[in-house]
Amino acid sequence: ALVVLGAACLVALVCAYFRNLQIAQLLPLSTSSFVATYVLSMAAAVRLLKGREAALAAISLAGCLVVLAFVGPLSLWLIAVSLAAVSYGIVAHRLRTREIRACR
Repeated sequence: ALVVLGAACLVALVCAYFRNLQIAQLLPLSTSSFVATYVLSMAAAVRLLKGREAALAAISLAGCLVVLAFVGPLSLWLIAVSLAAVSYGIVAHRLRTREIRACR
């Protein structure tokens, strides 16, 4: 996974260099990713916590969702990354299941 991540970062760096992208053009991508991380964290907190803590996490989740609404077209980037992560998880699970069956 680290090799794939490193290769993806290298490809992104080369693309940014040759397309002459400035930091102001790249910064919204990372910012939207951070907001998505906060949304997922707060959703997990709402599910895992009880009582007052869950209510506070729900309020934070609502605030994060409002901020996420301002991401706009960058939500396509978040959807693409999410789909890639889910796809990787499915493939890894199938490979592990296949290996376990082969060992029996």
